Amino acid sequence: MERSDLEYVGFWLRVGATLIDWLLIAVIVVPLITAIYGPTYWSLSNSEFIKGPADFIIQWVFPNVAIILFWIFRQTTPGKMAISARIVDAETGSAPSAGQMIGRYFAYFVSALPLCIGFIWIAFDRRKQGWHDKFAGTVVMRPRSVDTKEVAHPQSSVAKADTRELTKHDPSVNTRRFRIGIVGSIVWLVATLVVAVEFGDQGRHFAPSTFVITFLLTAVLPLVIVWGIVWIRSAKDGQ
Repeated sequence: MERSDLEYVGFWLRVGATLIDWLLIAVIVVPLITAIYGPTYWSLSNSEFIKGPADFIIQWVFPNVAIILFWIFRQTTPGKMAISARIVDAETGSAPSAGQMIGRYFAYFVSALPLCIGFIWIAFDRRKQGWHDKFAGTVVMRPRSVDTKEVAHPQSSVAKADTRELTKHDPSVNTRRFRIGIVGSIVWLVATLVVAVEFGDQGRHFAPSTFVITFLLTAVLPLVIVWGIVWIRSAKDGQ
């Protein structure tokens, strides 16, 4: 997909957008954590990576779910809004499906694990795609002249509606997007399962109730919310 009036968003712009997102999250997270665990939570003497279930939910679950919902409903985040950038499907230029967005977020783990090479890849890729973009089939774009235009989509509103109608009923496209979402969900479940086991392991005694509650709150509940939104949107599109 090539458009003369749009450009791919490069590495440093996306770094700046991410810093804005982190700052906004910190404005919410830091007061909540301080109110629950006290100012000593931020001291260097605190060696605990995760201090408790509330810590995990506020610092990990909340930001994850918030970003995914921004992507699904707005194709962007507050940081990307600041540079007039949006996430779009790399093939059609239309809005990515919810499954693509879910898979894209959990593919962040793939981009981050090998020394963040998957993110650095953006600086050298022709289409400015990170590994998570390539996995989900997305690109990040913005208008070439951000002062005079606002990017709502890489296509006109009419073309966007036509593309959505075509892709919405294309079984191969829908299947690919669904699989991306499923793979991302599995990665999330495995990661939170490990954390739940750690919470349940209290010394020599394993606490099943702590494990179950932690797993339900940190893994199952966010996925139920996200996939519930996906189902509602699919039902509306099918009307």
